[in-house]
Amino acid sequence: MWDMGRLYSFQECEVIVLPMLADQLEPSRSDVCASFPGGDVWGDVNNRPYKNRGWCCAEFAVARYNGRIANLADPSVQAVLNSRSWPDGSATESCRTYAAMMKNTTIEEMSTSQCDHSELTYNPVLGVDFTNKGDRAAVKYNFFKMTLSRSIAEETAGRLVRAGARHARVTDTGG
Repeated sequence: MWDMGRLYSFQECEVIVLPMLADQLEPSRSDVCASFPGGDVWGDVNNRPYKNRGWCCAEFAVARYNGRIANLADPSVQAVLNSRSWPDGSATESCRTYAAMMKNTTIEEMSTSQCDHSELTYNPVLGVDFTNKGDRAAVKYNFFKMTLSRSIAEETAGRLVRAGARHARVTDTGG
């Protein structure tokens, strides 16, 4: 999971976002479990909304930032898109927005404890929650790494274009 951001940012990948919850698609838990191979051996069905799921938010933010979401016009994807301010703009601005997003939780009890060395704020609408304790720090690092890599690549490409233009001016003798 540490490098999932690479998949969601890769220019050859199209990301299809499926934000509907199982209970919105199927009428009962037993119907949902019956649709899984092996029934309920996979554990409980997650009923947390997509916009509040930690890894879903992480992957959506990376895919959106890189323009990889193929079904962005889908109404359920638009609902996720319009549910909060997603990282946008420069690398610095995007990382700040992303870090701020990761400081909210929908779990009131989590807001009183230290998680990943930072205080979490209870926000039932904009909270982002993970199953595993260290995931919040991992996705922040992944977003920073992806954003910085993209920023460096864009800066390098710009330098190469400018250097090529200077080289063309120097070598063009007009003849």
